[in-house]
Amino acid sequence: YQEYAGLIHEGGRNLSLIVDDVLDLARLEAGKYEIYRDLISLTDLAAEAVHFMRDEATRKGVALELANGGDVEAFADSKAVRQIALNLVSNGLKFTPAGGTVTVAAMDARGGALLAVSDTGVGISPEELTRLSRAFDQGDAGKRQKGAGLGLSVVRAFAELHGGRLDIESREGGGATIAVFFPAEKGAN
Repeated sequence: YQEYAGLIHEGGRNLSLIVDDVLDLARLEAGKYEIYRDLISLTDLAAEAVHFMRDEATRKGVALELANGGDVEAFADSKAVRQIALNLVSNGLKFTPAGGTVTVAAMDARGGALLAVSDTGVGISPEELTRLSRAFDQGDAGKRQKGAGLGLSVVRAFAELHGGRLDIESREGGGATIAVFFPAEKGAN
């Protein structure tokens, strides 16, 4: 019964993430999503995402780690960054087989800060890279997994709303690193 309760709880979390993505994407496309920038801790929000997704990682047999480092801050909207972090961690877990690792890191970068998620999963082919941040578009591996194909399109839209960008590095069969750059306050719109 405990296992069933855990699966129901995890299913509810996944459904909540999908509903949030659909609503956020609709608001973003309608130009009705407003961000409220403040100085926030990317490190704390990364730690929250790791904590939130820990049970799913354990069930899948994937090590979910928060990279050690100092507190990294960004001038960003905490709700949007929380959604970005959850989407990136969820994707990393989805495409990493048992025995693999997903690492979440907040890093200072020239002109701002980065939130990055690296995995040891299946990787992404160059052809799929161009499609992956469009709504409802998934790569071949994504079509075999549960999900709506919204996560990266929401992440890209939030990054651009902050004046930042989404970067994806991958080798097919060799894992991926997906990072969002947040510009420093003086570079914000």
